Amino acid sequence: MRELLKVLIVDDELMVRVGLSATIRWEEYGFQVIGACENGRQAISEIDRCLPDVIFTDLKMPDMDGFELIRYIRENHFATKIIVLSCLDEVEAVKNAMKMGADDYILKLSLSADGLKKLLGQLKETIAQDKSQTGSEAESSEKSPEKIRQFYSRILQNGIRSQQEEKLFLQYSPRARVCSQFIVCCCVMDAASVPEPEGKDLTPCAIDNILEEFFQELPFYENRQPVPPERMILLGFPDCRCANLETILQYWHKINSVLKTHLNITCSCAVSQPFEHFRQLPKVYALARERLSDCFFTGKESILLCPVESVPKKKVVVSSLVISLQSMIDNRNREGAAAAVREWFQKVGKESQMYSQYSIKAAVSGVWALISGYGPLSEEESKPELLGENDYFFSFFHAEDLEQLAQILLQAVDSLIEIAACGQTTHPEIATLKRYIAEHAEEEISLAEAANRCCLNKTYFCSLFKKEVGETYNEYCERIKMERARVLLLSNNCKVYEVGLRVGIPNESYFSRRFKKYFGISPGQMRQNRELRI
Repeated sequence: MRELLKVLIVDDELMVRVGLSATIRWEEYGFQVIGACENGRQAISEIDRCLPDVIFTDLKMPDMDGFELIRYIRENHFATKIIVLSCLDEVEAVKNAMKMGADDYILKLSLSADGLKKLLGQLKETIAQDKSQTGSEAESSEKSPEKIRQFYSRILQNGIRSQQEEKLFLQYSPRARVCSQFIVCCCVMDAASVPEPEGKDLTPCAIDNILEEFFQELPFYENRQPVPPERMILLGFPDCRCANLETILQYWHKINSVLKTHLNITCSCAVSQPFEHFRQLPKVYALARERLSDCFFTGKESILLCPVESVPKKKVVVSSLVISLQSMIDNRNREGAAAAVREWFQKVGKESQMYSQYSIKAAVSGVWALISGYGPLSEEESKPELLGENDYFFSFFHAEDLEQLAQILLQAVDSLIEIAACGQTTHPEIATLKRYIAEHAEEEISLAEAANRCCLNKTYFCSLFKKEVGETYNEYCERIKMERARVLLLSNNCKVYEVGLRVGIPNESYFSRRFKKYFGISPGQMRQNRELRI
């Protein structure tokens, strides 16, 4: 006998509930009305218990309206189809419901048997297509490790969105049925391993055996690698009183000790707070993964307990560090620079839970960009994947912990102080640009082009150039051109217009005006006045 698709009707009007149920013989079209509820709050209990395929819901109901119900369904039962029961004057409300995730709507007053049959036919076809995406996987008895890994990777990323995925989860983890409380752990093992002589690395098997030894006594235990090298350890308990976090944390400290002693491997792990249903696994695991990233601050071998909710992160402030370092570099003060870096990193370490690993690395990259002359980095420019492998930016984003990041910044600052101590420009691109301007005096190199050559924005380029050279960019270019013109005038018999051409000013009259403004005398007077000869 074919399995009927389950339908739940939710409306505060008795006549609507009864009338919709009696409109057609649902079974003839592959559906079964399993219940009717007066409001969204009653419906949630039925939905969680019966897992209906289709829900017909009103929008205006007491206690919990249809909008809240739609939101709950989309967050917890993604694949369930939602049909809104509406009135003629609810056009805007229906539009909002569709935006929130409703699949279709029908008008209560004009509902007909033919219209309902047509709608059910469309729903049946859509549900069949959805199930075909995971149905073959659920019906198969094969449980290959790769297949299971892919399944866990998918649900941890996208959530458990359908009844079919719930069935598949219970097929792969049947003991989860008896659990009323779960704890999930996100951990990463150190990559160190010693291959066997035959070339086969047995370390993963050894890790599995050690974990099994500690957790096998628990009612439910799953060890998966959804995204290697990350491991997901899911623990289940039939009674909420059995989910003892202190015991689980002690297990992990002992596991870490055994791994280090016997395999020379360290483990960093984040342990979640207990949760009640496996459908919450993706959300809770995301919190554990986020918490695990805090090992950047606490170091390897950290066993961390997750908060109940995600902790909002603050913006990292670096302005004071930039000012301090710029002063230390200008004064060639290595000790002062090292002290400023250490003081800043100590403060960040004390407030580590307020920052993300990436925000700290991006902040340090911003400090380097400013003190080395690159100028402020945009959000796009500070992405790790866009940075070259042979510069400090790359090193910052690949630092394994806070201490290593501090050491890299200290090395970078020290390199700037060494350059400054030698009397060189602290920005090599400025030196290269000056040489280019001197060798191409006949060219008009715009401010925008010059800034682009130095990979700087125009505002910061102007500030940096004035600081490095002692004059503005335009003043420098004018000086180079005019000094070159004076040399040409006094060292050969070039005509004035020819000198103008050779310094990039083809208009003789305009060249003469610029020359006189700079030197106070005309080109002709310059040539006649031998006292000005170089």
